[in-house]
Amino acid sequence: MILAILGNIMFWAFFEQAGTTLNVFAQANTDRHLFGSEFPATWYQSVNPLAIVVFAPVFSWLWVRLDKMGLNPSTPLKFALGQWLLGLGFIAMVFGALQAQGGLAGPHWLLLVFVVSTWGELCLSPVGLSMVTKLAPKRLQSLMMGVWFLSMAGANIVAGQVAVLSRSFLPGEDGSAASSNFVIAGLPGFFLLLVVLPAASGVFVAALSPVLRKMMHGIK
Repeated sequence: MILAILGNIMFWAFFEQAGTTLNVFAQANTDRHLFGSEFPATWYQSVNPLAIVVFAPVFSWLWVRLDKMGLNPSTPLKFALGQWLLGLGFIAMVFGALQAQGGLAGPHWLLLVFVVSTWGELCLSPVGLSMVTKLAPKRLQSLMMGVWFLSMAGANIVAGQVAVLSRSFLPGEDGSAASSNFVIAGLPGFFLLLVVLPAASGVFVAALSPVLRKMMHGIK
């Protein structure tokens, strides 16, 4: 349960960049013209709920179908898949940030990161809620559900610090070099960091998956 909560914090800390670093990127670095008019950067925030409505039935059908085939991933593996999809989505932002260095980035990069991140959410969030109710002792189910949602509050605190970190990847107002880099200079390096960390977290969870399944005593 503790590992699941830590994984939940890791996931949402990066997912919630949607309202901070990604929103700033949409405002300052993305071409937002549609049919000759410029639309607000905040419109991108509607992509996640729309993607949930569209893809939630698909994922529900997929898990049932895989279960009938005996191929349904375990809960820990679904957590790992969620982390991997989150990291995969940020690959789009690496390319978007690289394109923005020569002008404005195309809107498709943000659409990609929001949609793929939503796929990760659909692997982790509903599964996590189900896991808490199944694994927690009956007398502690309400308490553990509260702890689960409290972890999201912690994730938003971490998300704020990650957003602050992004500023160190930008040149200073006086033209001085950025104080932080990760493989690639500037914002592309920051987004690459957001690829690597969730991917590494997913590998860690996947590696522990056999042990975690035994600890779940047959609960899927």
